[in-house]
Amino acid sequence: MDLERFDIPDRPLRFDQHDFELTASHSFDQARHWRNRLRLLFGMNTDNGVGFYDYHRYRVIERFGYYGKDWQATIEGKILYYDYQKQPVPEGAAIRQLWEYDAALHVEKTIWKQLKVFVDYEYGTVSSNFPLEEYDANTVMGGVDWEF
Repeated sequence: MDLERFDIPDRPLRFDQHDFELTASHSFDQARHWRNRLRLLFGMNTDNGVGFYDYHRYRVIERFGYYGKDWQATIEGKILYYDYQKQPVPEGAAIRQLWEYDAALHVEKTIWKQLKVFVDYEYGTVSSNFPLEEYDANTVMGGVDWEF
């Protein structure tokens, strides 16, 4: 696809992606019940065309949780920023930019050996200079995890 959104014939689209990550973890007690983990990530995507899909992605993810013998609870926050290099916003002169914010809660209880029940809640919101892709979402999920 070119920058005017026309297909480039006889040329399959290919992406070249690179991701880099720096992680820091910390336990607050000797038994490692209370832990946190910070992840800083940077990613690049380039296409083999005119650069319509080229972007840089920056992510910060922080997770804090309690990990007990038969249950755990974690809370996680994420901030993502997509900086498109050439992709124009439809009907505008600006280059596409997108922010994503997520918060999640996970609670898990071991019932018997490898049998667990869990519940998850996640809230996500996207802010962009292209209003069509903006949204807020709440997700609730529960289930059973059985390893055998």
